[in-house]
Amino acid sequence: AVGRLAGGVAHDFNNLLTVITSYADLLSASETPTGTWREDLMEITRAADAATGLTRQLLSFSRQRVIEPRVLDLNAVVTGATKLAARLLGANIQMIVQLDPQTGSVKVDAGHVEQIVMNLAVNARDAMPRGGRLTITTSRVSAGDVHTGDPADVPSTPYARLAVADTGTGMDEATQLRIFEPFFTTKATDKGTGLGLATVYGLVKQYEGFVRVHSVLGKGTTFELFIPIARTNTPIEPITAPGERPQAVGTILLVQDEPAVRAVARRMLESAGYSVIEAPDSQTALRIASARPAAINLLITDVELDGAASKLADRVLKLKTPVSPDELLKSVRDSLK
Repeated sequence: AVGRLAGGVAHDFNNLLTVITSYADLLSASETPTGTWREDLMEITRAADAATGLTRQLLSFSRQRVIEPRVLDLNAVVTGATKLAARLLGANIQMIVQLDPQTGSVKVDAGHVEQIVMNLAVNARDAMPRGGRLTITTSRVSAGDVHTGDPADVPSTPYARLAVADTGTGMDEATQLRIFEPFFTTKATDKGTGLGLATVYGLVKQYEGFVRVHSVLGKGTTFELFIPIARTNTPIEPITAPGERPQAVGTILLVQDEPAVRAVARRMLESAGYSVIEAPDSQTALRIASARPAAINLLITDVELDGAASKLADRVLKLKTPVSPDELLKSVRDSLK
């Protein structure tokens, strides 16, 4: 019940954040903001990003976030995550990153790994108010090395190990027993939600992994996360940074029932060079597509659009000239480049 409530609130709040961050991005990309204007926009973006992180935790906790697990090099994902985490640490905290090249690949959602690293980094920072050292390491461990002692728990695959260790205040045994409970926190009411570690635990379990914690009062805490090495011959997908976007062409049918989100989505798509036709619901979208099927090159719709997003996509496709699967796949790839 708590998960459903949290997910519902997060979904609506995320729509508002989308509008805030999108308009801030549009202003930042323009030539107008200078001096204090640009600094003010950066502060708006930072605050919205922090709020987005909270909604991401809530959606993960309620299991409403759409995940995209892929076979990825864990070290590559962690490298990107540590760059983000470094921005959260104060100047009095030293970050050490040691990545074993033999760690291997795992089938995960890259955003989940980033979220795990960020949550653990924030907790470590809060545990070191006077400064200290944060160490993030990866390694590959055999099935025997992670055996818990119960014959029924003997794993059949090696694991990738991600460890995050701090030199902070540490925790007593009573606290360690409760740290993964949702909404349990030892922080002040305005400093923590109690969702960070619960989210970490839930995400790792989602990938059939497990978490170990070792903590000593006054000496620090180490979180060890074990995720199964991917059992697949699928090549590792690279983590690529977005490059300069070419000016786009084509007409997009944009279907979104939230007016503010629809408006800002249209602004961003038009700024990229697309022509955009709006529709507030699937019925209106279908009427538009029926009237001018040849003009629509791409359909973008809210996944939860009045429960009819997939049906709408199927019906719009039937209005188009039939193409072979290979031609359709090529057109989609070209549109996403």
